[in-house]
Amino acid sequence: MNGPQVDHHPAALTYLARKELKEAKEHIKEIDFSKPLGVMEDFELQHIEETVHELLDVSSTSCVNMAELRVAERTASMQHLLHVIMS
Repeated sequence: MNGPQVDHHPAALTYLARKELKEAKEHIKEIDFSKPLGVMEDFELQHIEETVHELLDVSSTSCVNMAELRVAERTASMQHLLHVIMS
């Protein structure tokens, strides 16, 4: 989210958040929740780990999107948001 290729325009961030959410939904659809973890194959456990990473991507993208919008609307400063996050 802080790389040189990331467009921090609100529309671009919204698009990125929706894209990450779509990817996470696809990963979730492929998990067999009726199967106990103890009997899952390694590839199934790897898929669950990748799904967790996708969900973390969704969460971080959405948080950055919200922060950028709050700063753009001047309802909060980035310094204030960082203070809230760190406390």
